[in-house]
Amino acid sequence: MPSAWKTCCCCGQYAGHFEQHWNRDTGYGLCEDCIDYCARGETAESFERTYGVAGVHYARSPSPGILRNAD
Repeated sequence: MPSAWKTCCCCGQYAGHFEQHWNRDTGYGLCEDCIDYCARGETAESFERTYGVAGVHYARSPSPGILRNAD
């Protein structure tokens, strides 16, 4: 899907110009300011299922250590 302006699904601010992730409502994504907050306590796999891929569906990866291991 072509990239388009997105609104953050967490805070409602501008979320960038990225491809639409299948698991988000049309027009919504994740802004850079909310990535770490939304990633807390998530595994890398669950975060990707919910928000997509860094650089494709949102701006960057969560900070190291935010995502916990599935173990």
